[in-house]
Amino acid sequence: MIGSIKSSIKKMGKKLIWYLPSSIIIAYHRISDTPNPYGISVSPENFKEHIRILKDFQTCTASEIFSKPLTKKIAITFDDGYVDIIPALEELKRYGIKATVFIPTGLIGKKFWWDELSEIFFSKFQKLEIEIDGSRYTFDVYCEVSKNFIISLPKNFILSQNYSLSPTKFHQLSGNFPILSGRYKIKKEELLTWLYFKLKYMRLPKIEEIIKSIKEQVRDVVKFPESRVMGEKDVKHLRKLGFEIGAHTVMHEVMSILSEKEQEAEIRESKNYLESLIGEKIYGFSYPFGLKEDFLQKTVSKVKECGFDYACTGIKGVILPHQIIFKIERFMLKRFMVMNWPKQIFERKIKEFFTII
Repeated sequence: MIGSIKSSIKKMGKKLIWYLPSSIIIAYHRISDTPNPYGISVSPENFKEHIRILKDFQTCTASEIFSKPLTKKIAITFDDGYVDIIPALEELKRYGIKATVFIPTGLIGKKFWWDELSEIFFSKFQKLEIEIDGSRYTFDVYCEVSKNFIISLPKNFILSQNYSLSPTKFHQLSGNFPILSGRYKIKKEELLTWLYFKLKYMRLPKIEEIIKSIKEQVRDVVKFPESRVMGEKDVKHLRKLGFEIGAHTVMHEVMSILSEKEQEAEIRESKNYLESLIGEKIYGFSYPFGLKEDFLQKTVSKVKECGFDYACTGIKGVILPHQIIFKIERFMLKRFMVMNWPKQIFERKIKEFFTII
């Protein structure tokens, strides 16, 4: 009899969990008006509007998702540690809004390769010769990159299957640029798109070699000073303001292309570095790029082994009540990336996010 009652209560409890409030984690990257073709910048003007909406919610750091009561809440995160988020975080502090900042430790004070690439493509040039995957390509480029351009994949382009495609196959999928006499006549925006996805799944030394070769062909490369990771003093400053600091590997490489030993080094060393820097334990981790094809199950296992309490992905979805109650699926936390949305769209998106499982 008692066993039957306990079983009934357990079943009712499982059903009730689905009626309890869910939470969401949102991910920012940059707060800047600097041209950014990767869709990860929010203008300072729009960010101020976002704050006006966020202050009416219960907000928290990513680690507090599990420690706070079961209420509808929003954890705010910033990936990559760009220097231009510092004024934005100071503004959050004035409103009493918390956040977590994930730092790639080997890039502190430096630039990401994709920002160097965008600086090149916002510069003036008409021709590029690029050697990649053992083949040499000549590109005659036309049409400057628009300040508001954001790269996107062609229709039917499956990133995990097609990232290693040649320009010829990329052309077949996108249908955007013709091939003339063994040379490619291509819009700058299309070439930037192909190069970004091509380079993303290469090892960093090779990426740096290719970008150096391209730079040597372009005079007067445009510089965007804010397109860099913050320095050590900035990280300490943010911690003193009360923001949570998390690890984002050492060099922000795609984990799925690294060996198991290399993955562990990237994960463990970033944690050790930050703990030494701020003198506190680091609880949170964020997978670089964070999509399904960007890390493996063994990556998740290594994050656990290295002593983290949770890890954030770039996969969309809410944090369900059972995850909070039982502290499960902590190393595959879903998030929603925030784009440069004006107030009305951001407000609508936040409401929608709570409905996406």
